[in-house]
Amino acid sequence: MDAGRLLGHIAQPTRTRASYEDTANASGGGFSFDEDTLRDLVTDWLTLADEYRESVVRTDQLILIQPPGLDFASEAQTKAVHRHTEAFLRYLAHNHDYCLRQAQNFQDALHDYLGIERRNVRDLQDAGDPERSGPLPGI
Repeated sequence: MDAGRLLGHIAQPTRTRASYEDTANASGGGFSFDEDTLRDLVTDWLTLADEYRESVVRTDQLILIQPPGLDFASEAQTKAVHRHTEAFLRYLAHNHDYCLRQAQNFQDALHDYLGIERRNVRDLQDAGDPERSGPLPGI
């Protein structure tokens, strides 16, 4: 029995080495943004980071919870709240940092697009001046 005949087109190569090389050398997909879109993306990611930071401030108060009674159940429930709060705070901190990294990526892309020196996106977050929050202007 001829395996090629039994398997039909499955056993026969359908692509040549050259076609595989063409595929490997082809340009892949990508994203293209204009200056305004990059600025909007930086602002959006910084806004998300601010919201996570605000959530940390609000959630941090849960650590102050005291047991309502002196019994075992009250203490156990309070300890559980503290453990869950600590885990949630780690989650919020992780997401805050992630948003800042994404904002930095888009800020770097904006600086590259404008041909100016890169700056740290954390410099953009001035806690006392909401007008300074957002992408840095070009030169």
